[in-house]
Amino acid sequence: PQDLSTWSLQYAGVQGTTWTRVNLTGSVAPGGFYYVRFFTGDGNADVPFTPNATSTLNLSGRRGRVALSSAQTTYAGN
Repeated sequence: PQDLSTWSLQYAGVQGTTWTRVNLTGSVAPGGFYYVRFFTGDGNADVPFTPNATSTLNLSGRRGRVALSSAQTTYAGN
């Protein structure tokens, strides 16, 4: 299993320099999955699984950057 207690998922708009971070917790088994639920619009979207982490972050449907980081330090800049 991979311990995710120091990992984060980060997002910035395609032209933006401000990143938003979601800290991850727990672990993921080899060949397993780790689900992160982001903003769902009405907040009531049905999903067929229980997310491991949740965020109110609204990802762009067209353009943006997502980074998986082994640290929980927020990125800055491009």
